[in-house]
Amino acid sequence: MQEKSDLYASIFINYPTLKEELDKKADIAIERNEVTPEEIRAVLELLPDAALFFSADSDEIIQIINEEAGAYYSGQKGADDVVSVIQNRVQLYVDESGHSGDG
Repeated sequence: MQEKSDLYASIFINYPTLKEELDKKADIAIERNEVTPEEIRAVLELLPDAALFFSADSDEIIQIINEEAGAYYSGQKGADDVVSVIQNRVQLYVDESGHSGDG
């Protein structure tokens, strides 16, 4: 069985913006006994105060991937070539921006 936190993530992290769709998703989760109605209500009460945590539009690495992936999908480059370019560009970005994988 999934951990409770995994269930919350699968239900609420990428929730629909239309209330009707969110309600449907919540109803399905309750029917499957993944969460209780009280847990759904608690999360729904917090949503109006939620702020954007992450936006792919402002993530430089996502932008690099999006820019380079087009060459693969259009047939201009093979997967290995595109991966190599992405890895090089991301490494350059990390080196220049002072980001590291050390946390």
